[in-house]
Amino acid sequence: MNRSWLCAFFVGAIASFASAAELKKIDLKDVPEGIRKLADKAVSGAKWQVALKEDRGIDIQTGTSEDIWMLIGVNPKGSRVYVLYSAYGGLEGGTEIPQDQLPTAVREALKSSEINPTVVYAVNAVGAMKGDRSAKYYHVQAEPRDGKTAVARFDPTGQPHQTDLIVPSAGAGGSKLEFQKVTSEAGRFAAEMPGKPVEKIDEFTRPSDKAQFKFHEFKVNLGGDTGFIINYFDWPNADVKGKDPQKVMQAFQQNAKKSSAAEIMEERPIALGKAKVPGRYFLIAIKQRHVREQNYLAGNRLYRLIAVGSKDFIGSEAADRFFDSFTLIE
Repeated sequence: MNRSWLCAFFVGAIASFASAAELKKIDLKDVPEGIRKLADKAVSGAKWQVALKEDRGIDIQTGTSEDIWMLIGVNPKGSRVYVLYSAYGGLEGGTEIPQDQLPTAVREALKSSEINPTVVYAVNAVGAMKGDRSAKYYHVQAEPRDGKTAVARFDPTGQPHQTDLIVPSAGAGGSKLEFQKVTSEAGRFAAEMPGKPVEKIDEFTRPSDKAQFKFHEFKVNLGGDTGFIINYFDWPNADVKGKDPQKVMQAFQQNAKKSSAAEIMEERPIALGKAKVPGRYFLIAIKQRHVREQNYLAGNRLYRLIAVGSKDFIGSEAADRFFDSFTLIE
């Protein structure tokens, strides 16, 4: 899933939050037009979801304000992207890549550090501050700590490059999320999500009996390995007919747990709406990440509502609104 941004780590030692400059969330409409144009040019077709700003005040040598702007969003392929602009550092853009695409030297450096990576961006830095106008490095986002998200930067040789920027984790403060109604006629559901979701379909063939599955996903990524997901799929009738819905949902989660480092911390039966559609609540821990999930089994269709983020985020009013807004359409 999965994400937000920026403090600094050296390998084996965490930089102090107190000495770092802090980015603050602002409304997208408050981003200057010039910065938006630069960002749109740097990452063509990106949909911006989060804007951040940091004002360091007055630079003694030049007498000018050193503002840093950062826009985070998704590209047409659904991958997370960011663009950072500063008056002296120029422009840099990062695009999400799988962790297994990190150079071996960077992966080894992460193993010996205190960083628990959640998302990785491949970055091209083109600013004068970098010297080399084609400098490339890897921007590794870590698990949130104390309401902040920390990031380490490594060059391809595994050498760390410190940054002194931090931002609040999504849901831990900053600008208020703006919810909108999301309706799927094919999925037969409606809900409220903070932004237009990215939709995708994954297909899967079960090896045991060659049964075909289509997994439909609607995802709103808020950054910082944080966001909301709705997905659904249809089971073959034989998988659910005459079976206890609670046991079906329990078995599904147990199988999912086997394929990950997940641990189910809490679960209980729930129901949806006047029809009392059977459901099940799960609280899941995956390393330092927290997942709140509510499943509903309507006939042979399983709906999964998921909130991912910090412990505070998945218990926030925003998360409650997301879960409470979900309804099925006749």
